[in-house]
Amino acid sequence: MDGRDSGNGRAGQDAKGDRTPKVDFKKTLDAYRAERDTFRILDVPTTRYLMIDGRGDPNTSPSYAEAIQALYPAAYELKFASKRELGRDYVVPPRQACTR
Repeated sequence: MDGRDSGNGRAGQDAKGDRTPKVDFKKTLDAYRAERDTFRILDVPTTRYLMIDGRGDPNTSPSYAEAIQALYPAAYELKFASKRELGRDYVVPPRQACTR
């Protein structure tokens, strides 16, 4: 193993060997943790997200697939810029969807 983070929320090493703490929002924000067979009312903090907006069936819409293909490179570019410029590293959260 090279000491890089495996998605478990622990610190990893970059190419220079510097240790940067990595935040996993699924583990640190209560709003990401669902409990089976439990109904809860949550206070979700104001948070910034990358998003796409549209209408139609995401299973058949070519524009949805194109938007998703554009979303991931943007998400990872922001992640790497955050680590490089601010010294803040994080796990890119999973994609969530609300379709209409």
